[in-house]
Amino acid sequence: MNRRGFTLIELLVVIAIIAILAAILFPVFAQAREKARQASCLSNSKQVSLAVAMYTQDYDEILPFAQPGGWQWTQTWLVNVQPYIKSFQVYRCPSDGNARFYWNTPGDSGPAYSYPGNGVVCWDWRGGGWKIIGVLSARQSWWLDYASDITLASVTTPAETILTGERHKVRPFQDRDMTGAWDLNDIIFYGWWGDLPGQGLGKLWGPPTDDPSSVTTQHTGQGTFSFVDGHVKSMNPLRTINGSAYSNGNCDSGFYYMWDRTK
Repeated sequence: MNRRGFTLIELLVVIAIIAILAAILFPVFAQAREKARQASCLSNSKQVSLAVAMYTQDYDEILPFAQPGGWQWTQTWLVNVQPYIKSFQVYRCPSDGNARFYWNTPGDSGPAYSYPGNGVVCWDWRGGGWKIIGVLSARQSWWLDYASDITLASVTTPAETILTGERHKVRPFQDRDMTGAWDLNDIIFYGWWGDLPGQGLGKLWGPPTDDPSSVTTQHTGQGTFSFVDGHVKSMNPLRTINGSAYSNGNCDSGFYYMWDRTK
């Protein structure tokens, strides 16, 4: 009985078919893995928002300060709400390859994190200074309302007001990779110099762009956001701002949209 092996042409055809299938399936597998990481990121963000909610209820419905004073990470909201989470790992998105821990060296940064809070400030031209319109305040003397508490009652549309966003690098204009929570600049979105979507690098004082800026779009063009009412979702960062309004830094600009608790 004669046994005949593959001819060279047949072997090349089989290899070509396998290569075509691999080219089709590998991107699908990569997208599936990213979707799984996105789901885990949403879960982490949900836990963080629940921790903030529990903290707020325990403190007479006063939202946590991003930082009650100074600039060190040990004073940040990340540490203050930690008793309600009991895991610093929750602060990191699985897709975030930049975050690292530096716990033990004096002067180093704090916990790796991927979810800065909404601490947006804007220029109050009537008051002649910077004013907090986000939800996580800080006692910085150069803010008009530096000593004011932010309560749940002051958030007029909690279901449309961002609590935390997603960022895997520290403010891109500084060209500095995130190595953990270091100071106030790192653990909130300030809302100027390309911090928010639509601003673009150095575009605070000009027309909005289509740039997501320092809001991460790691998840197939979407970022993870939590809201004051407790729900979380992934969406295009540009949906969080009003692109038809110029930012120009003023509090009366409609640009800030979901970042503005007073709207």
